[in-house]
Amino acid sequence: MQEELEARNLKKEAVEAAKREQGEAKAEASGRPEENVAEEEDHARMTKEQLSELAEALSILTAKSSIVKERDELKSLLEDNLLSEAVRRASSRNRMRGCELG
Repeated sequence: MQEELEARNLKKEAVEAAKREQGEAKAEASGRPEENVAEEEDHARMTKEQLSELAEALSILTAKSSIVKERDELKSLLEDNLLSEAVRRASSRNRMRGCELG
């Protein structure tokens, strides 16, 4: 869940950074102050390279999220197995003690 939030935040930051960069580039190209170009920033588009980088980052975060989720599930299974083993051993010991007393 947290990884998804991180992915969303990363995407949002990437989009905002791309808009800022495009705004600065437009301001330099037009010779106008950046404030005048601010309205154009609302309609800014990401370049193919930026979109590719963003897609790659999201892919990595998604994979990381899946790995973390799987690791948590495996840890839970391991804990369950250890608990079951401990219960089985305790039960076995109790049976052995019962035989000794009888």
